[in-house]
Amino acid sequence: PKGRLRVSTNKGTYQYYKITENSDTLGTYITKNNIHEAEQLAKADYNKKILPQLQKELAKINALLSNTQDLQQHYENLHLGRKKLFSPMTLPNKDFAVHWLAVEYKHKSFEQTTTALFTSKGERVRSKSEVIIADTLTRLGIPYRYEFPIRFKNYTVHPDFYCLNLRTRQEFAWEHFGMMDDSEYAQNAVSKIQDYQRNGYFPGKNLITTFETKAAPISTKQIEQIAREYLY
Repeated sequence: PKGRLRVSTNKGTYQYYKITENSDTLGTYITKNNIHEAEQLAKADYNKKILPQLQKELAKINALLSNTQDLQQHYENLHLGRKKLFSPMTLPNKDFAVHWLAVEYKHKSFEQTTTALFTSKGERVRSKSEVIIADTLTRLGIPYRYEFPIRFKNYTVHPDFYCLNLRTRQEFAWEHFGMMDDSEYAQNAVSKIQDYQRNGYFPGKNLITTFETKAAPISTKQIEQIAREYLY
């Protein structure tokens, strides 16, 4: 909710006020009937205070994971006879992929006027190029989530594909820009990439970007080269 909470005490009773303007030091009184609004404001204030610390802890966790991502490769490189004798310290790629794909989420809805296009798995997508990308990822055995929601600082985005490199266990957002010969679309694409960068996603690091125009459509070969470079 917008605003913040002010709490005062009157004869041993707590009174709650909602402040929406910086110049307002008193705020608007919240009645007992609207105590739920005070609860929401209190929780929002609390979340804002702990968010920086949570972001620091998440960064430490990601750093730790990046230093342990080669553990599975040690097991994969063993002789088959040895692997049959014990279980690895980390989940095998197949099991890890199953758990990763089992995450429940909602992608964006489709307009009634949108052309119905489907991948080889029967999953509906928005363009022929997305069919190519999805089918290439499936053929290469690369797990992906279509239009998986990513939370930025103040809003949520749905990249075309959210992919997993099973070898490194690193996740990548993949955005495909298919109308780059349209000036307005191209400008929006630049703004979108800048938004990703402001929120910690950088091309080549954890963001994959592909582009095409009517005169230069993207091919299955190009998609496969990109997928193998970052996700295989």
